Amino acid sequence: MSEKNVRKEVISWVVTIVIAVVLALLIRTYVFNISVVPTGSMLPTIQLNDKILVSRISMWFGEVETGDLVVFKPSEAIESKRSEDEKDSLLVKRVIAKGGETVEIISGTVFINGIEQKEDYVYNKSTDHFGPYTVPDNCYFVMGDNRTNSWDARFWDEHYIAGENIVGKAVYRFGALK
Repeated sequence: MSEKNVRKEVISWVVTIVIAVVLALLIRTYVFNISVVPTGSMLPTIQLNDKILVSRISMWFGEVETGDLVVFKPSEAIESKRSEDEKDSLLVKRVIAKGGETVEIISGTVFINGIEQKEDYVYNKSTDHFGPYTVPDNCYFVMGDNRTNSWDARFWDEHYIAGENIVGKAVYRFGALK
């Protein structure tokens, strides 16, 4: 093979690799991401150390709905209460109520605008009381499915997450690699 052909081949490979890396970064930034769930707050829906596929693009084409699993950046107020190990990591919780809705929890049963919610996904139902609390516009009240082992909006100083902090919706779960 001549030196000219080798040079063409090397340039071809470099261009291919650069294009692949750029595409991968664009997809990860704008389309989807993979996150690891390090806690048991979402049991049994998401197991400890499961990986979840987070759809960022779903935020462009649809609204966040009650029942959606969302991945979000914690606000500064939430972040300041987290341990050093948890800082700078994303959180995943279930949307319980949207802006303008009033949440009340009586003996662990959730009521939205006075209507009892059927929550088949709840694991370890709590017996706590909360509210009533009206969620601010463009914000969401979120809780973990493992109610007795979830540090969520019930306990935060700000009882909501801002819509702008939502990274995407959890759309697929796959188990931790053993």
